[in-house]
Amino acid sequence: MNAERAYVWEVPVRLTHWVNVLAILVLAGTGFYIGNPFISGSVYLMGWVRAIHRITAYTFAASLLLRLYWGFAGNPWASWRVLFPYLTREGRQGFREILAYYLFLRGRPRPYTGHNPLAGVTYSLVVLVMVIEVLTGFALLSLAKGGWWSAAFGWVFWVLSPQGARLLHHLIMWLLLGFAWMIVAIHLVSYAKDRGVTLEAASLTLTLFGVGATVGRVAFGAAADRLGTLRTSWLSQTLQLITLGWLLTGPSLAAVYILMLGFGSGAAGSDTMVVKGAAEVFGVRTIGARMGVMNLGWRIGAAIAGAERPAVATW
Repeated sequence: MNAERAYVWEVPVRLTHWVNVLAILVLAGTGFYIGNPFISGSVYLMGWVRAIHRITAYTFAASLLLRLYWGFAGNPWASWRVLFPYLTREGRQGFREILAYYLFLRGRPRPYTGHNPLAGVTYSLVVLVMVIEVLTGFALLSLAKGGWWSAAFGWVFWVLSPQGARLLHHLIMWLLLGFAWMIVAIHLVSYAKDRGVTLEAASLTLTLFGVGATVGRVAFGAAADRLGTLRTSWLSQTLQLITLGWLLTGPSLAAVYILMLGFGSGAAGSDTMVVKGAAEVFGVRTIGARMGVMNLGWRIGAAIAGAERPAVATW
């Protein structure tokens, strides 16, 4: 039986999705520099970095507001109800079925177009985390701006101290980065299958990703001792972007295998540099907490990536 085509992800949903992706990357990079300005003596550079961070934060907040509005104005798959399936009897039943499936307690559940109930619940948590990130960021900004900023966001300090808000803001950054990284990794096999590759051959892509990751940790770790953490981090991230962009062009199967080695190597190299850089910048006392938060992001990303896979062809 042919799958029925449905217009699921509308333009505002796609737009806010990619705006959020780019905004998180820019905010993470500029925020890391603001917390640790590794280029000494450059006051103007810090001013530019802060300005970029602030403007991107406004864009990120506007994107969240647009997505919130579209939760009421969009189609059924964009509705806010998707994020709260436990409010209906059918949603609660679907959530239990899918959770039981992932716990190996039952067979495959009925297919869903768009997000299934488990993915909806997980995304509601991600949206909550993003909102907290915006609130803590704007609350910290209100300390410098005062005026209506303090009136609008000063209440955050009724709950958290300024240092507590800064720490939470920082930890959420690691959580979102881990979440985004795992989303890409989990979809590799599905991406290959969608392009006509057999399940066996598609599964090999994930194996090659793991091989590349092992090589990348060793190679980029050794490179960092010679080139430094920052330069090596840029190299590993550049390798990720090049290989990921090439994968999106739909190359041959042989090329996919080679690209997966490169992508896995770059991803593991970046991960290694994150650990090394966090220890160098913040010391080793809290390294376990920081990496623990990022590891939590990996788990959430993996859960969403697996649960959101639509069973019906959508566009």
